[in-house]
Amino acid sequence: MPRRCSICDHDEVHMVNVALVSRESYRSIADRYGLSETSLKRHAQEHIPQLLAKAKDAVEREEARDLEDALRGEMADIQRLKSLAEEGEDYRTALTACDKALKAVELQARVMQVINESATVNIELNHQWIELKTVILEALGPHKRARLDVMRAIREVTSSGRN
Repeated sequence: MPRRCSICDHDEVHMVNVALVSRESYRSIADRYGLSETSLKRHAQEHIPQLLAKAKDAVEREEARDLEDALRGEMADIQRLKSLAEEGEDYRTALTACDKALKAVELQARVMQVINESATVNIELNHQWIELKTVILEALGPHKRARLDVMRAIREVTSSGRN
């Protein structure tokens, strides 16, 4: 069983992550929070990319929800104006409102696909992959050259998006 990340368990993990993402030096972060530079480097390599991916996804979902809310408001306005046109027996304007409503519904359907919250598997975030990678690298500990080759190969595959 791999040991827990000392940075992830730190009381001020959020501030440490902010400092790492802001590209502060490992030494200054280590001094400020009483951490080792080695654990900071390991945390930055193994956990920061995952956190950034999650944050990006959350921002995109929130933007899509904002767009969906705006569309709902527009739909309500279209429906209100359509009703007024029908009440005034202005059927041409009512039909135009129907057309606008249909276009708004189509746009809303496209936005809903952006929001799609169905499960997506990202192997980089999968705890089983992280544990397996850790076990492999620990087993290769005595074989420094092989360990470095495996780490480099994993890094190349994950950074190129071939996973």
